Amino acid sequence: MNARHLGQLVLAMSLVALDVASVRADNSGQDIIDAGNRTIDLIGREIFHPHLSENERRLFSEQRISVRPAADFNAYVDYQNERILIPGQMLAEVQLQIHGQIMVFENPSLAGKYADWLYALAERTARAARRIRDKQAVVDDIPIESFWHFAGVPQPRGLTPRQAVYQSEVFIDLLSFIVGHELGHLALGHGATASAGNRAAQEYAADAYALNLMQRSGRSVLPVISHLYMRFIAMEAVTGEAGHSSSRSHPPSQCRIHRIGHAELAGIMQSPAARANYERTTGMSVETFYQQLREFARACEETSGRGDA
Repeated sequence: MNARHLGQLVLAMSLVALDVASVRADNSGQDIIDAGNRTIDLIGREIFHPHLSENERRLFSEQRISVRPAADFNAYVDYQNERILIPGQMLAEVQLQIHGQIMVFENPSLAGKYADWLYALAERTARAARRIRDKQAVVDDIPIESFWHFAGVPQPRGLTPRQAVYQSEVFIDLLSFIVGHELGHLALGHGATASAGNRAAQEYAADAYALNLMQRSGRSVLPVISHLYMRFIAMEAVTGEAGHSSSRSHPPSQCRIHRIGHAELAGIMQSPAARANYERTTGMSVETFYQQLREFARACEETSGRGDA
């Protein structure tokens, strides 16, 4: 069974319930945790395996890369114990985002509502964090609202086979990048005690490490831009901080989009087949993608004040 078919099976077996109005943030359901961990196993055994070091393969085989039942939207490395931890909330939101984007593909008039929903998700996360910080709650007990419920549109009836394949492939791409980014921190000798300036440089380096793994494995980073980083931008706008981390150690997401987007664009431009596939699957011309990246470069300069682009 190849990676595509196994990935479809993994996600078909355990998905966030898309016909509910909201999901829990503090656990997000054992189904999403199990699905995430099975997909991580797939990434280690089939997708990244030929391109991993022996130590990286050990991390996969010893199950040191795992999804945990926690409410957060940021994976991180436990350097002391050499573990990579991915919160269940992050994957629950990712799956809800993918389904929301499918709804926008089917009905482009929902695009504005989708952008508003991303900001609502960020505000929900910030509000939950304040409740825990102020000891008003022990865990994140604010539900994550599904896009269809937020947008006030009819409850979806499920995915078509084509949509199910799309959701499966995008989920694998997103989780592959998340895992590759955190592997980069370990492989490149980064540490939790780095200064803010060095930490920002480390984030760029980890992005590049993940991008290299993705490209060598034939995976796309475009979903990373449309899902992860757009969600981070919303969080940065809500919190007023450069970078989605409360420590302000992450570079602005506009800068990160500009860097990995240009690297992806270079690969698309090298092959007429890749260009045609990109335009067919996204409904966007390569020229439009390039113009969007220029906008992100300008936003990076304005946000960072350092010309990180």
